[in-house]
Amino acid sequence: ECHGDIYAQVPFDAFLDTTLDVGELAVSNTMGDWIGSVGVGNVHGSSLTGFWVDVLADTGNIDLSFDLEPDVVSATVRLGNVDLTVPSGIYDVTTVVHSGSVWMNGVVADPLAARELNVTANTGDIAIHGF
Repeated sequence: ECHGDIYAQVPFDAFLDTTLDVGELAVSNTMGDWIGSVGVGNVHGSSLTGFWVDVLADTGNIDLSFDLEPDVVSATVRLGNVDLTVPSGIYDVTTVVHSGSVWMNGVVADPLAARELNVTANTGDIAIHGF
């Protein structure tokens, strides 16, 4: 069982696979692809430039910010909110919320777009920002 906080800065092209039962998971300034999961806690990604990110939080919030357009982002939280910031553009956007709301600004949703944003908040809100 793993408890604690993880703050990682990795080489720009490193693949990152992180799992934490309880705590805070934070990744910044990475160009590598990232798989991350937290049982209870928050997931933060800032200044991300990787092409593929797949993160999960059972109970907590997910906050991801990309400096470059990602190819595929999957962010799932069972109880909590997802806040996703990506460069403005056209994305194939899929959102699932069972109890909460979805807010999107600065991003155009097109199911034929090459870049995908897949965001689920079973109980919570989703905010997708384009800059």
